[in-house]
Amino acid sequence: MKLLGIIVAMSLCFAVNAQNPIGAWEAKQNDIRAIWILTESNLTIAYFKTDPATFLWTAGGDWSRIGIK
Repeated sequence: MKLLGIIVAMSLCFAVNAQNPIGAWEAKQNDIRAIWILTESNLTIAYFKTDPATFLWTAGGDWSRIGIK
């Protein structure tokens, strides 16, 4: 459930017109680490535990900004 909170918080950050989201982003909570990598047209997300090192899940695909020039 905490992971869902991280995802929602990061999504809200990208939904506002405050900054360009292109780049690499990292979030940590206890022993869970999330990595987001955004390019102009692709998104990759990976979640894993750090101790012990365990892969949890990944997602990705195409994305685009709507209404922003």
